[in-house]
Amino acid sequence: MNLKGVKAWFRFRGRRLGFVSFFFQRFSGLFLLAYLYLHLYDLRLLVQGPSAYEAFLGVTTSLWFLPLYVILFGVAIYHGANGLRVMLNEFGYGVGKSRQLFWVFAVGAMILWIIASYVIASLLFNM
Repeated sequence: MNLKGVKAWFRFRGRRLGFVSFFFQRFSGLFLLAYLYLHLYDLRLLVQGPSAYEAFLGVTTSLWFLPLYVILFGVAIYHGANGLRVMLNEFGYGVGKSRQLFWVFAVGAMILWIIASYVIASLLFNM
């Protein structure tokens, strides 16, 4: 196993924006895959009966999970926005302006994330 290669994945100094974008796209994909596994576990509890499902819902709807939901929405919005940017580049839109297109989608994703965070927090605190 080439450990020097694995360590190089986490060195961002001297890297171009495309590498950073690629790294966070892969990282966000792995995070969403982990959430999908947790969601499937959650649905599996339905088979065990209402009491098991309600107990799990009691944990996941607590205030301790609020930061995780905010992070989840941020990761999902970034992954979707960056994926849309990559698709536009693949179809030939903004090929010479990849850096500018990245920042447009990054700022748009950040604005959507702030709005989603506010909505999540207001729903949880009004319960």
